Order: sequence, then C-alpha cells, then structure tokens
Amino acid sequence: MTIYRGRWSVETLFKIVTKNFEGEIQTLGYLKAALFYFCLALVSYNILAVVRRTLGSVHGVGKIESSLSELYLVDEIQGTYRGMTIACEPDHWSFIQAWSLS
Repeated sequence: MTIYRGRWSVETLFKIVTKNFEGEIQTLGYLKAALFYFCLALVSYNILAVVRRTLGSVHGVGKIESSLSELYLVDEIQGTYRGMTIACEPDHWSFIQAWSLS
C-alpha cells in the first residue's frame, strides 16, 4: 500500500510538471535539449514545492492545499521571468552563447 501511495505522488508530480511547466518539447532531433528542458521543468517543480511548503508553514497546510492555485502561482513566476528579460539588457546574457553543448 505504501508503494502504491508513492506511485501516485510521482504521478501527481508528472501531471503538475506537464500541465504547468510544459515539461516536454515536441522534437525528436535534439535529445540532449529535450532532457535539459525536462530537467529544468523538474527543478521548477522543486521551487514550486518549496514555495508551497513555505506558504503552508505560515498560513497552514490545509488552507494552501485547498485554495492555492498552482496555475496562477506558476503564471506569477513566469511573469517575473518575462519582466526580467525585458529589464535586463541582452548583452548581460551574451556570455551564454559561448557555452559548449556537451
């Protein structure tokens, strides 16, 4: 029974990653890119889990579980990212182009 409950924890994680973080890309040509993209989605899920736990410790787990929308929380985080890309000049990110793919 414990293993079965653990399985549903993992299934729920993948559902949240797929729904909110678009954890898979629709290309077969770039396997390393797809793996990297999926790993970023999992890291994003971990950040979401930390935010949920922190809010739960302040406001109570029951209130967070019943009333916090993951969709809106993810949208807020994505909006902050979009704002940062507007506020930061492109040359702040230019050094990333020199990174190796391997």
